[in-house]
Amino acid sequence: MAWPELIGTIAGDDTIFAALALHPRSYEGFAQRIAQLGAYVQPED
Repeated sequence: MAWPELIGTIAGDDTIFAALALHPRSYEGFAQRIAQLGAYVQPED
């Protein structure tokens, strides 16, 4: 599973997945927010 898809699963919100897909630069910031909530996210290079 690609990590943006994992983010979508964690968030439970397709809107967030769609927003990330449209704005790749948002991945890092969103991953940091998820990390602050205690989730572990490992971006793919």
